[in-house]
Amino acid sequence: MPVRSPAGLLHAVSPVDDVNVRLERLGTCYVAVATIDIAIGSHLVDRLVAEGWAVTVLDDFSTGARANLADAQSRGEVRIVEGSILDPQAIEAAMAGSEVVFHLAVRCVRRSLGEPLHNHEVNATGTLNVLEVARRRQVGRFIYCSSSEVYGNCGPGPLVETATVCEPATVYGAAKLAGEHYAKA
Repeated sequence: MPVRSPAGLLHAVSPVDDVNVRLERLGTCYVAVATIDIAIGSHLVDRLVAEGWAVTVLDDFSTGARANLADAQSRGEVRIVEGSILDPQAIEAAMAGSEVVFHLAVRCVRRSLGEPLHNHEVNATGTLNVLEVARRRQVGRFIYCSSSEVYGNCGPGPLVETATVCEPATVYGAAKLAGEHYAKA
């Protein structure tokens, strides 16, 4: 559910289909997608390009590949900024002219087990960096991609977002939960 922050930015944690419906109301604008290093990011770029959006991708390509963008680039306007969400200048370059930001950048849960400090730096501090640049640039909409890892080990029953208590069991889950709170602040 979207929440309006004191800075006036709209923050949401939403499925791609729901977000795309609401984006149609904004008209023509540039969209920045922070990272394609997970499958969701490249599929999101494909979907946005198919709907006629001009897309800028920020990625350090530490785990992803430029080849993941080849199809989208052949079908529409896709600009690539190679850089990290730990670098405010790279974020600034990626967000130039953007009205919408999808933040999907992440270091995965399995890396958090062996590299907890780096995982926190990318997933929590990097998220705060992206949010800060979006705030300064007065981006109209910011969509943060979280994870079920924020709930930890919930047991065998169904996970209900409105009722299940967040008790992350990994640095990854805790950092993603921090990102949720940063997006609402």
